[in-house]
Amino acid sequence: MTPLGEAARQGNHAIARLLIIHGAGITTRMQAGRTPLHFAASSGKRQAVEVFLHSRRSNWNIGDVRGCSPMFLAAAHGHASVVEILWLHGANATVANHGDQTPLHIAAQNGHKTVVKLLLRLSDVDVLLEDSRGWTPADLAAKGGHVGLVKLICSKQGPSVMTTIGCLTAATRKRLLQFLTGSRVLRRAKGILVCK
Repeated sequence: MTPLGEAARQGNHAIARLLIIHGAGITTRMQAGRTPLHFAASSGKRQAVEVFLHSRRSNWNIGDVRGCSPMFLAAAHGHASVVEILWLHGANATVANHGDQTPLHIAAQNGHKTVVKLLLRLSDVDVLLEDSRGWTPADLAAKGGHVGLVKLICSKQGPSVMTTIGCLTAATRKRLLQFLTGSRVLRRAKGILVCK
């Protein structure tokens, strides 16, 4: 870990700024191919993230060895304010990792309602986008038992956002079963259960 990476991880924005002024490598890759911005975003250190964003030398969409961008890591850990500041500075909320998961997928999977709401509001995320395993964000929310998130995501596009496997996973959970039966599964089309 470089001194700048450690300052970023700890959120010590004053030290990070000083190191950058004196030429510390903003794009230097460390553990798992992460840059200092990855560490700041993953740790939820908004002020440290802002230091990197204002330096104009950072790539906000750069992926680590798994293709995870700083926004993806912030979303994974529920750091809504970091997701927002990255988006406001031009980070792309639709950049997927090597498993074809976007920040919306990981936030839904981990049950981070504030991040999901933010992503649905701030960007043109595709709620129907499937990851490499065929799961949509609603499917992942259902799998994790996050009923409120399933409803929230469905309200963006309608209940048809859940793939067949997502509906079946959801049906194994009592509260989600009640939600789905209240919606009535009408028909199966192209591998997707269309709920109404």
